[in-house]
Amino acid sequence: IETNTIAPSTGTTLTLGESGDTVTLGSGATQSGLGTSIVNTWNNSSEINPTATATLTTMTNWSEYTTSPTANVGSSMTHSSGVWTFPETGIYEIRFAVQYTEYGNAYSGYVGAYILATTNNSSYNTQNANLSWLDGSAGGACHGLAITKSIIDVTDTANVKVKLGYNSQATTVIQAGDATSVTFTKIANT
Repeated sequence: IETNTIAPSTGTTLTLGESGDTVTLGSGATQSGLGTSIVNTWNNSSEINPTATATLTTMTNWSEYTTSPTANVGSSMTHSSGVWTFPETGIYEIRFAVQYTEYGNAYSGYVGAYILATTNNSSYNTQNANLSWLDGSAGGACHGLAITKSIIDVTDTANVKVKLGYNSQATTVIQAGDATSVTFTKIANT
């Protein structure tokens, strides 16, 4: 069958195949609006040296990760002063990882990774957080990783935005480069 448009004869739902079937695109064909259309990874571009104040702080130093073989797909996220804007509506998974080191100062406490979101481009609330415990009592260098993720329904790119933040109960160094990163993946249409 060759055609430019397939539409349901009634209603708005069109089913291709049956349960258990596989739908395959021909060689060289591209898809639009199906599957994962955006995957975008960013790294913390400079070390951060938080003190033991446990203050939630928005991260602002990001650079898009483009080193091969990492693949970014589709449109890129944008950010300004730590506020992330989505390139198009859809349902996104956000995976945020903070790697930190404490260099023998005998501090103990948590380091946290936070994803905050707004639906009105103003009031942000914590969507997900992960606190990782740091035990510096031995006096040597300690390393840790706090990872959190969230699913965000972006119904309006002008108003639905996110911030990524950290806090620390210990004097640490939040690592730069691929050690501290975020990946945004569009997993469905909204």
